[in-house]
Amino acid sequence: MLILENLNTLSEQHMLELSRTNLGDRLSMCRLLQKAGLTPVVKYDIPLDCLQQTIQENGPAIASIRGHVVIVDEVTESFVRIRDLITDGKLM
Repeated sequence: MLILENLNTLSEQHMLELSRTNLGDRLSMCRLLQKAGLTPVVKYDIPLDCLQQTIQENGPAIASIRGHVVIVDEVTESFVRIRDLITDGKLM
């Protein structure tokens, strides 16, 4: 998703690096995103309503839940839409 949303601004090398990178730790992911010219936003322990606002302002979030990493696309009052690599990237 990051690659598609930034297709016009990423070099081919950065697209390859991002597409071949696993979700690593926070520091390594921030470095990789910055190297590609993107600006990661790091927040800790934020309430769901703040997470939704952050997603609306900055795009999908990479969230760690008890050590498991998922991508959060949307938060509403009734559900949280995530992508989980364990489910082959299918929406849950």
